[in-house]
Amino acid sequence: RRRGATRVCACQYASHDPALGDPEAELSEAARYGEVLKEEKGDLFRRYEAMFTLRNLGVPEALASVLDSDHSSVVLRHELAFVLGQMESDIAICALARSLGKAAEHP
Repeated sequence: RRRGATRVCACQYASHDPALGDPEAELSEAARYGEVLKEEKGDLFRRYEAMFTLRNLGVPEALASVLDSDHSSVVLRHELAFVLGQMESDIAICALARSLGKAAEHP
C-alpha cells in the first residue's frame, strides 16, 4: 500500500479470483461491502465481489463474521475460508479454527 493511500489492489495475492472486487473501493466503504456479503438471499456474484473487495481492503473481521454466520452456501463458505487463509491474520486463523470445529459442516 502506498503511504497515505486508502485503496488496496488485489495484486498482493497470486490467486486467480472468480470476481475481481471493486478496484475503486476505499476502506471507509468496508461496512457497505460487509452488508452485501451478509445478504444470504443476495446475488452470489455480488457477494463474491464484496468478499474479494473486503480481502483487498484488508478487513478480515467482516469476512470472519460471515464465515461464522452464513448458512446459504457451502461454496461461499469455502471461498471465505480460502480468502481468510490468504490474509494470514490472527483473526483469520481463529475464524478458520472455528469453522473446522463445526462437526455438522464437515461430516
